[in-house]
Amino acid sequence: MTKQRDNVNGFRLFPEGHYEFTVEKKPEKFKTPSGKATYRKWYFGTIFNGQKRTYTKLLFPWDSKDLLIALGGIVCEDGGIEWDDEEVVGKKFIADVVHLPDRNNIMRDNLENIETEELPF
Repeated sequence: MTKQRDNVNGFRLFPEGHYEFTVEKKPEKFKTPSGKATYRKWYFGTIFNGQKRTYTKLLFPWDSKDLLIALGGIVCEDGGIEWDDEEVVGKKFIADVVHLPDRNNIMRDNLENIETEELPF
């Protein structure tokens, strides 16, 4: 028999900190099991401790406003955001990763202070 070790403590959290992220590929769209809502799985690349890391994040539309605006989305009169899921690939933004409890008091990593990457001119 081979010894095994399983992580039973929940998800491994991405380290807290201030990061520059790049959208690595088109976000994938899914429906919740009830079919009442949709969410997207985002794939971001960043550098952590000198090494390239991938950060994957599931976001519902109501959690995506700041990200979509930072990636070039346009705010519509009704408050919605118009954006193209194929045009976000390769775009950069900066954000803080913070650890916060969800509604079940499980710690999750979240993106806060999302802004367009400021480029030197």
